[in-house]
Amino acid sequence: MVTVKVVIVGCTHAGTMAAQQIIAANPDAEVTIYERDTNISFLSCGIALYLDQTVKHLEDMFYSSPEALEKMGVAVKTEHNVLEIDAAKKRLRIVNMRTDEVFDDHYDKLIMTTGSNAIVPPLRGIDASRVLMCKTYDHAKEIKRSAEDADTIALIGGGYVGVELAESYARTGHRVLLFQSHDQILKHYIDRDGSTRLIDLLHQHGVEVYLNHRVRSFE
Repeated sequence: MVTVKVVIVGCTHAGTMAAQQIIAANPDAEVTIYERDTNISFLSCGIALYLDQTVKHLEDMFYSSPEALEKMGVAVKTEHNVLEIDAAKKRLRIVNMRTDEVFDDHYDKLIMTTGSNAIVPPLRGIDASRVLMCKTYDHAKEIKRSAEDADTIALIGGGYVGVELAESYARTGHRVLLFQSHDQILKHYIDRDGSTRLIDLLHQHGVEVYLNHRVRSFE
């Protein structure tokens, strides 16, 4: 029987599930994961729950680990970045981000599960230490730590992450300002009536919502 070699690029939700299902369906498959981060399968959607301590321990927001996948027979390469993919030859070029070693690998099947990155607009002052992103495990640690020393929190963006963070910061006793460049929050998820009702609820919890306000810089 010919062993199929599968390479998975990226290992958050989709990458983890792909590896588990491939091994379950074909235990003889050779599966290798290349992930740029230091960890896998982090539930970034739960950062707000960690902030208000609904989730007590940040480590509980991982639903798998390199060790768990390796026990299943998966080779997990964290801090490895895929530089090039030659689809015609089914080859990849990878760099070990810890050692800077560059090497090649090959595959029979390639699965791209790279996930997404936070959009960082080119605003003046956005690189300041007090301006935080909300996406990764390291971001979550810094968000929780910085909240302990802050009285007022400004949130930029009224999507579901911004709204969830607003709720959590309000629960932890912070003054919360939510800035949204559109004329409603959760614009891509609910209609205007739903947005109005949700803003009323946020107001009841002390959140100050500023619609049609675009942030231009940070001081």
